[in-house]
Amino acid sequence: MSNKPLNISDEARVQMPMKTVASLIAMVAIGTWAYFGIIETQNKLSTQVELMSKDLTENTEFRINKDDFVVPSSFFNTNEPVSQNPTPVVTPKTTQVIPQTGLTRTETALLSPGEQIIRQRTRT
Repeated sequence: MSNKPLNISDEARVQMPMKTVASLIAMVAIGTWAYFGIIETQNKLSTQVELMSKDLTENTEFRINKDDFVVPSSFFNTNEPVSQNPTPVVTPKTTQVIPQTGLTRTETALLSPGEQIIRQRTRT
């Protein structure tokens, strides 16, 4: 070491390699970017929590209480017979074929002329 006194003032000069200066600038930039990324994530999460808690407090009047919808036990203790309903009789609906075309009204309306010819051949 040299025995020169250390003069520190606003005019003091410091020599530093450019590689060191660039790495210091890069470290400061990365640190700043990381800091603001963490702050942004923290703000997002706190906003979500605030919105969820607000929704929860505003939604409490619409909560369903299960005790309001419990069927009383007397409902299940009835000894009344279940009424027997007769099975309904369903008659099959027949479609009326137009004698001139050999097709129903629905087939005439929905099928193309080529499909109508195919249907007429398969009907007979």
